[in-house]
Amino acid sequence: MKRTVLAALILLVTAIGAACLLGGCSSSSSSGPDVSVDADLVLTPATGTVLRDVVCDASGSASRSRALEYRWDFDGDGTWDTAWSSTPTAEHRFSGADTITVVVKVRDGEATDEAEAQFVVDNRHGHEVSATLVGGNGPQCLAWDGSHIWRSDWSADEFYRTDPFTGAVVETLAAVNQWPNGIEWDGTSLWVTDSLGGMRMFEIDPTTGDTLFSFPAGSSNFAGGIAWDGTYLYQGRRPGAGYPGSINKYMPDGTLVETLPPPRGTRTPFGLAFDGENLWFADANVDTLYALDPTDGSVRWAVHAEYLMWGVTVDDEGMLWVHRTGVGYHIARIVP
Repeated sequence: MKRTVLAALILLVTAIGAACLLGGCSSSSSSGPDVSVDADLVLTPATGTVLRDVVCDASGSASRSRALEYRWDFDGDGTWDTAWSSTPTAEHRFSGADTITVVVKVRDGEATDEAEAQFVVDNRHGHEVSATLVGGNGPQCLAWDGSHIWRSDWSADEFYRTDPFTGAVVETLAAVNQWPNGIEWDGTSLWVTDSLGGMRMFEIDPTTGDTLFSFPAGSSNFAGGIAWDGTYLYQGRRPGAGYPGSINKYMPDGTLVETLPPPRGTRTPFGLAFDGENLWFADANVDTLYALDPTDGSVRWAVHAEYLMWGVTVDDEGMLWVHRTGVGYHIARIVP
């Protein structure tokens, strides 16, 4: 009986030893690798405006015994935007959608795991919905023509018809003179002003760049933005350094109807636009967009917006677009 029990124990120990050799054994004191990976991702902030740096932090990811590497897909499109790196954090500047999904992939040499988090674009008044970098050195005014944005750049003496979502220039027109400022679209023609050339307002054929009509827009040291409300043209003017600007209201034949005051505390009406009810006013000297009563220029409300603003226009959905500085020159879509 004792021999039988001893033989059974020997067979059991032999079997266990064989299993360890073939499949591996582990215990709390084992120094063997643990290849399980648990990915974690936190965005700071998780809500905010576009064109700001967001910290993508995967440092909470875990592998008990191996160093981790990370790669990033910043827009959730399934394409990795970075190579593998040992750094668990990345900064990224978002633009475009209302909600953006960020994905991080984590590996420890043998196992991988993924985690995702969402950055929600804050759509409060004055915040950006999208922003597109554009070229140039002298951003001025904007005009919406139903599908594209015309923008002026005094440094290049040109007007550019631009895809607002890609920044691609689809058409270029030479400026009437050497310092193009205001630009507006009336459904058929472009209206432009120039701080040189006698301070005139020009009606331009958008296909040829030819001047169809012009009229004097009053003496001023600076010609600002233009807006069209279907009946009247509004032109921003600054008479001289240190003096407040004004907004002239014209008939398309050049007849001056009245002069409106700018918002208090502003002096340079760089951008003007009409949304069907309000005359929008942008001044690069203040980080504010003003909604004005087009009959008397009184301020109905004001919307704070970041960075210096040079031009403003309104698209078919009633969203504001501004031409401004910030991270290079760009056009940004703003919640009114």
